[in-house]
Amino acid sequence: MLKSLLSTVLAKYKKLIWIVIVFQAIQAMAGLYLPTLNADIINNGVVKHDIGYIWTYGGIMLLVTFALLSNAMLFAETKQYMLKPMTILPVFMLVFLTTFEVLVGFLQAFIFTILTGVYIGQAKHPAH
Repeated sequence: MLKSLLSTVLAKYKKLIWIVIVFQAIQAMAGLYLPTLNADIINNGVVKHDIGYIWTYGGIMLLVTFALLSNAMLFAETKQYMLKPMTILPVFMLVFLTTFEVLVGFLQAFIFTILTGVYIGQAKHPAH
């Protein structure tokens, strides 16, 4: 009886219900992933004195946090009407930081390629 009642009442909201289920699953997985990231930063970065590892996984931790914040603000049921438009701020930070990380990666690859070329050029120079 309950199944038939719910299927008739909730039939028009089926797509939205699946969207909410997917977002809630993503939020749960991301929330459970943050302590693992923290432990990895401590075990592999702090203990081994690997600053690059700390920065890399700290950035990933920030991205996961901004994604969780965006999801929480988007689905919050509140009477504060400014909360919904402010959802764009963590999404913007998520996109900005991801773009910045990719840009830094390309810049590092370019600089290391140039430095390698200079080093090989100097090593092959007859004066050495």
